[in-house]
Amino acid sequence: MKTKGMIDNRQNGLVGDALKAHITKGSKLSIAAAHFTEKAV
Repeated sequence: MKTKGMIDNRQNGLVGDALKAHITKGSKLSIAAAHFTEKAV
């Protein structure tokens, strides 16, 4: 799986699939995540 840009678990690919494709035994992983939700009324 080739990933480019944002991975959103919906239209732009699954985070789990991207991780499985790129992480190998002995890899180190750091994750920084932010979640923003805005509701238009």
